[in-house]
Amino acid sequence: MALSITTAMTDTFKKEILMGTHLFKASGGNTFKMCLFKAAASGAGTWGVTTTNYGSGSGSPTVSNVGTDEATDTSGNNQYTAGGFTMTPNADPALDTTNHVAYIDWTTDPNWGPAATITSRGCLLYNSTASGAAVAAFDFGGDKTSTTGTFTITLPAPAYNTATLRIA
Repeated sequence: MALSITTAMTDTFKKEILMGTHLFKASGGNTFKMCLFKAAASGAGTWGVTTTNYGSGSGSPTVSNVGTDEATDTSGNNQYTAGGFTMTPNADPALDTTNHVAYIDWTTDPNWGPAATITSRGCLLYNSTASGAAVAAFDFGGDKTSTTGTFTITLPAPAYNTATLRIA
């Protein structure tokens, strides 16, 4: 079975945001991370709206444990470590009152390098402060590769209709 990823905000995140589990603030907020999934043919799990948790990063992939579906740096340079990239908040969430959309931005695009060899089909944004609670899964639309270089996810512009994470 191949890795299957659907870009989606997770169901558990939608509930947890109303419960106050996730705190998006530039100062004093939760720590959010982004981990990479393996290449499509190398993974086995299904990731998307039903994903609940990042998990331990070991064992079989389930909706609550990325497990063996997490990417690795095959260069031997250890540029990617389990758990992924710590997101850096740019500011408190923004609100576009014309379009009635709240959104968040991060100052640094997630990246691993400068000498990483990684192939990934997608990623998972999760709250490491809240025991790895999944926020959203993202499908890259195909395998993406860095070869002894920097693997970077270029985040879209922070605006009501383009931000990585937005609530309308």
